[in-house]
Amino acid sequence: MGGSFKGKVTLKKQTGADALLAGRINAARQLVAKQIVDKAAEVVKGLIPNQGGWYTIYREAITYFSAQSGNLWAVSGLWPKEYSEFPADTTLIEFTPHQGNKVEEGLTSYNPWTVDQLPSLNGGIRAEARAKPASVAEVEAQRQRLLDGAVSIKKLLTDAGASYIDGPPTIMGKVYADIAFMATCLEHGLAGLPRIPHWVKALRQVQNDARDMVAPAGVRVQAVLDGKETFDAKTESEVMPLDLEQKLGL
Repeated sequence: MGGSFKGKVTLKKQTGADALLAGRINAARQLVAKQIVDKAAEVVKGLIPNQGGWYTIYREAITYFSAQSGNLWAVSGLWPKEYSEFPADTTLIEFTPHQGNKVEEGLTSYNPWTVDQLPSLNGGIRAEARAKPASVAEVEAQRQRLLDGAVSIKKLLTDAGASYIDGPPTIMGKVYADIAFMATCLEHGLAGLPRIPHWVKALRQVQNDARDMVAPAGVRVQAVLDGKETFDAKTESEVMPLDLEQKLGL
């Protein structure tokens, strides 16, 4: 799974269809796609364990958006969250520095970070962060590495212009949960997670049962094709925020 899970549906266009008919066909195609991905989401969510932590973050992230164009349905491969919402014992965070920012570059040089070893800096951490699930053993190993290097880390950051403060750390930029990585780990049993091939099952069900999935919307699809009803993905679904769409390259 890459930056997002995408679903496209194509209907055969009639020969010589004019612009009006083409618009109806496009709207019907979007309606069919929405019906299919909604059903796929039900299958995927039903296979995710109800055990909190990354499972909850993942389940909440399985929200199907339409692209700004309305022509693509996707589950975002990234999901913005507050860093305090990530479980400390199974999360690693990697920073991406802004060009020329020495403090952020210093932070990045010690990637990955554990939630409980982030430095408390005056003005907060402004680098963009990406959080990923990890096994308890991997998190503990990285925590120990950061503890062992605490003195060197503090010197590096203060020499770069940072100042430490009392209190909990603050990340001023967005923290993106790496949902694509989480999906891969759960699909294949990586990062301390059980192997649950949920996307494979959902895709197989789409392939086998697409006609049945679309059937409940069949009357409306025909009405859209006949021009008796309309469907607009941007008004009947959640549109992916532009900044997230750009980040995913959609």
